[in-house]
Amino acid sequence: MPQTAISVVTSNTGKPVPVINGVTIHSRYDPEKEGVKLATPLLEEVTSTTLVVFGFGFGYHIRPLLDSYENILVYEPCPELLQIVREQPECREVLKRVAIFDDFSKVSPPENPAQMALVPLKRIFSQQYAAFTDWLKHGRQNATSLVNPADLRIMICSPVYGGSYTTAEYVRNACEKLGCQVCYVDNAIGNDILQETLQLSDKNHAGIIVGKLTEILSDLFWERFTKEKPHLCIFVAQAPITIHLLKTIRERTSATTAFWFVEDFRRFTYWQEYAAYFDCFFGIQRDGFFRELEAIGLRNFSYLPMAADESQHRELRLAKEERDHFGADVAFMGAAYPNRLRLFAELTNYNLKLWGIGWEQNPLLQKHVQNNGQRVSIIETVKIYSSTKININLHSAMGDSILEEDGDFVNPRTFEIMACGGFQLVDKRKYLPELFVEGEEIVTFSGLEDLKEKIDYYLTHEDERMRIANNGRRKVLNNHTYTHRIEEMLRALQGKTGKLTAMLQHEREAFGNKLSQINDPELKKFLDMVPARERNSLPALLSYLKETGEMKRYETILRVLETFANDDS
Repeated sequence: MPQTAISVVTSNTGKPVPVINGVTIHSRYDPEKEGVKLATPLLEEVTSTTLVVFGFGFGYHIRPLLDSYENILVYEPCPELLQIVREQPECREVLKRVAIFDDFSKVSPPENPAQMALVPLKRIFSQQYAAFTDWLKHGRQNATSLVNPADLRIMICSPVYGGSYTTAEYVRNACEKLGCQVCYVDNAIGNDILQETLQLSDKNHAGIIVGKLTEILSDLFWERFTKEKPHLCIFVAQAPITIHLLKTIRERTSATTAFWFVEDFRRFTYWQEYAAYFDCFFGIQRDGFFRELEAIGLRNFSYLPMAADESQHRELRLAKEERDHFGADVAFMGAAYPNRLRLFAELTNYNLKLWGIGWEQNPLLQKHVQNNGQRVSIIETVKIYSSTKININLHSAMGDSILEEDGDFVNPRTFEIMACGGFQLVDKRKYLPELFVEGEEIVTFSGLEDLKEKIDYYLTHEDERMRIANNGRRKVLNNHTYTHRIEEMLRALQGKTGKLTAMLQHEREAFGNKLSQINDPELKKFLDMVPARERNSLPALLSYLKETGEMKRYETILRVLETFANDDS
């Protein structure tokens, strides 16, 4: 993992404790006592002779288990830490009696082992933990055989407008960074028609027009699809697609389809009609949502939280004039949902700035509204997050409550503020603790009075505020970007459906068969170097030759390339 900062501190009991990226891996008070507590469930019920552990740390959680398990296998996600571990006298006894590895491809998982994970390392190295669970479930082959993104042709279907429209753009950026060949279908071309339609007083007629617009955009997508021949189609929430299109892709092609539902399943229920037609369905919620998906017969679904786009959401150093304009002691950027209007009406005694639409609804807030209540661009949002001392992050809530009880999904604002190096106070969410460490990388509030107390505290404790903000930024950049999410999506697709791998394998075999028919050694050698994603058709090959400047060189033997023109390849 890049930019891994490791240090060692001394606990209250005099024992050394590692700190990674600002996160303490064991208790600073009594790591041995904490280790016994963590080990107790595995001591009370020993169901296997073998124990598999995610994360060694300094071994305090493993030492109590040494006499209860014949074999202890430890995966260490931070190789840099192992160098320090071997220098610690406290670790020598444990090191002699366990096997440590850091490469899944070299070790086969044991059958039915007991399992244990060191929670701080699980949080810091969430991507490695996902690979660890894949390794346990599928074996060393599947844990490391992630499809090479550079071999993939991916089509991304954007919404017409709205918050998930920018999510689709971030998905495109991530796919391109991974080296995929990306065809981005920008459905914003239908926005003018849609907005005009939504103004109609006859809602039934409006619904008919929206249906026709969806059919037109789906037909255009299919036309692009037949030309591009993608391996994978990623549809982002609110993408204008018909069930007919999804059935056509499934019945007439080998392409894999994935849907990323980046919305609250309780408020937006159209997923019930569409979910069954995708090869894999991704959501930002689990638990109740997964039960609902199982109830309608789905099996291929996966949790995929939001993220930040590091190319867009980045720390900016602004000149004083801009910093004064965009900065404030306390600020919020987003739409004025009812719960937000009520909350911020209680914070008007602070140097408060409100950005976004709808805030004029409350007269008490008018003097705090910025930019005349207009929409804020991405770059302006970044400047706000970067220059504000305390960014309030309040998730939208329906009903009369300010905070959503048992709120689960984590909004994109959470990740974006952090990526910009901003400090935030966010309402408690069910999934936050597994993403960020409270008090180290993020600070939550549980009500209005709690929020006010924490605003007052962190306004006067700049060093602590900056430390948490820096830790949070590091965590997002290392674990929670859209690039990470696309890698997680590809890994999930391989685990849940073999279509993607099968399509790539079929193309490789077909290309190899046709390559063997060519007698020109020079041309054969060149074509063998062509990226796999360019081998799907004669036009793709010709385009590649043109882009690489090889067209003129081979124009006298282009007829040979007719061998590759078969659409079945």
